[in-house]
Amino acid sequence: MQTVVALRQGDVEDANIVSERLIGHVLGVTRTKMLMRWSDEMDDDARARLRPLLERRIAGEPLEYIIGECHFLGRSFAVDGAVLIPRPETEQLVQWTIQLCAQRASQWGHPGHIIDLGTGSGIIAISSALALPDWQVTAIDRSPEALRVARANAQRHDAAHRVTCAEGDWLMPLAQCMPIANAVVVSNPPYVPTAVIDTLQWEVRHHEPHGALDGGYDGLQAIRDIIDQIRHFDWTPTVFVCEVGHDQAGEVVRMLQHEHRWTEVAAHPDFAGVDRYVIAQVGVFG
Repeated sequence: MQTVVALRQGDVEDANIVSERLIGHVLGVTRTKMLMRWSDEMDDDARARLRPLLERRIAGEPLEYIIGECHFLGRSFAVDGAVLIPRPETEQLVQWTIQLCAQRASQWGHPGHIIDLGTGSGIIAISSALALPDWQVTAIDRSPEALRVARANAQRHDAAHRVTCAEGDWLMPLAQCMPIANAVVVSNPPYVPTAVIDTLQWEVRHHEPHGALDGGYDGLQAIRDIIDQIRHFDWTPTVFVCEVGHDQAGEVVRMLQHEHRWTEVAAHPDFAGVDRYVIAQVGVFG
């Protein structure tokens, strides 16, 4: 109870939930077991380990970084300051990816190749690999520290043999493999306009990696770079699906249509009704 009081005095939102997760982390027990022991007194050693974690949360550090993990589509993934904390919207991006891949595999009669650009913690690549065990999966990021986290998560979920991690700028690590047949490219790229970074929540702008947030002056530089590389390789992924900012879908649709590579380009809403995903496809499902 003292933990909850301290968090509330520090103006921490959802103090009860944060308290449960911090105490569970310190004790190394599940939430169910922790609640069964909720009335028990913590020993001095546990209190000593809990105190600096409380101070970090009250100071504004995200809970997920403090305990070193987050939950995504029912699974636990490691996260630290080298990678973004996954948002609920990205769960729907993964669901779109899995659905599109399943449809294409049915159409082709065989699995294909998922390419996750800007993989960060690897949640998109790994979640897709676990749902689609016959597909080849490549996870690319320019940050070696992000790839360290992605590789650890692949091992955590026994997917290291399924997910190939590669360091580089978007598609460039695959330059020697082009053209890649039956490819589904997915990305949750940086899409926050540079000028907006300083207006984000304090804990986001002070703790999450700006390289994974900053999308340039209008938030669309990453999409331009990916399109430029596709054009450079003169290659068209069968499916390209990406997450975008709340007001960017229309412009991204226009950018992709301008390439005249995909027969269908459309925006799709998230659960809040905001056009959050843009999907470009070659051909139609049969």
